[in-house]
Amino acid sequence: MAEEKLKYEIISRRIIVEYPTLTEEVRTVHTVFRYKDLPPMSIDIPEKEYSEELEDKKIQEAIKKELERLGRKE
Repeated sequence: MAEEKLKYEIISRRIIVEYPTLTEEVRTVHTVFRYKDLPPMSIDIPEKEYSEELEDKKIQEAIKKELERLGRKE
């Protein structure tokens, strides 16, 4: 039986550009989301690796980790 997916809401998604050195540019997709009564959370994925499937997987993991930390089962 497949595990049920949690339903969340994307608040924002944007590309953040950082410059760790003068010649190096690092681009990251920063996604802020919310789930039920939990405070908003965020994840970062390197732009080169980004896909909607990976984003969903990481959001699901983040929500489950937070629910586990709080001792809640959904």
